[in-house]
Amino acid sequence: MKIKCSVCGTINYFSGIEEGTRFCSHCNNRLPEPKTPNAAENPYIKIKKEKPNTSFLGSKIMLDKEAFSNLLVDWVVESLKIRRNGFFQGFLKNIEEFGADKVMKEKFEEEIYYLYIWLAHVASTSYILQNKNKINDYFSHFIEKMYSLFFKMKFNGYEKEELIRNLTEKLNGYADAYNLFLGGKGDPYCTSSLGREFYKNLYGREPLGAINTYLFTNFVVEELKASFESLGKGLIKYKI
Repeated sequence: MKIKCSVCGTINYFSGIEEGTRFCSHCNNRLPEPKTPNAAENPYIKIKKEKPNTSFLGSKIMLDKEAFSNLLVDWVVESLKIRRNGFFQGFLKNIEEFGADKVMKEKFEEEIYYLYIWLAHVASTSYILQNKNKINDYFSHFIEKMYSLFFKMKFNGYEKEELIRNLTEKLNGYADAYNLFLGGKGDPYCTSSLGREFYKNLYGREPLGAINTYLFTNFVVEELKASFESLGKGLIKYKI
């Protein structure tokens, strides 16, 4: 579901299970109510939509495993639909102009899926703080959906064991880089840790040159900010 901000014109995307007042991700003004709420199916993905358990604990909406996984998958689909032909294309053009090797489309797309799984995990553990052990259990169900809907369909011969092996390595790498990033305090090496990690995953080696390090760091940090603004703020109202 998308709602256009009447103040700044930004198109805001929502999973469709949010309740209550919605605010613009750009200017934070209140958004108008959609004319046809929750009616349109996502044309890019077909998954069974289960209503969340609306038992309230305080002011939080209780999510079961299926609703939680669907919310994250919807976020991945909508985010990639927005950024695939704009932000991503601009990034690839910039890195090639500044001397980085050309990236195969399939390899870039694979690494983006890995990056988005990590972004979803960071947002989930940052904004749903009540039960991190249960989040990890629910998150495994989200990974199962990501495998079935994306990796298995898009990358021929991609076995689930291979996904889990690669994903474990990459999530640990991003986690270490994120901790460096948070504790950087102006240290250029720490500040660029996330960009260098994505570069290493994409090319299999450390980045060469300050410009490419900057471009990759800016790319990943912008993706991180966008995930907090969209998925993170949407998760504040939920509990699992």
